[in-house]
Amino acid sequence: IKKEQELLKIQKRVQQEICQFIRENPKTVPEIAKAIGMPAHEVLWYVASFKKYGLIVEKGMCSDYPLYQKAQENKA
Repeated sequence: IKKEQELLKIQKRVQQEICQFIRENPKTVPEIAKAIGMPAHEVLWYVASFKKYGLIVEKGMCSDYPLYQKAQENKA
């Protein structure tokens, strides 16, 4: 159980770092990876899962790379 709890902590931390970095301006996976100090292939995995669950959205392209930004929160 401790190992799973540690993995959840890591995932939550990475999610917060990525979402904070792309909150205001859309960024590419390589830009995100460089900013948070994580390999691009791992960032891509997180970004794909966040996109699947609606946490982030694509906001155009930068050269060959999609730009990702934190999804707008509904204020109802």
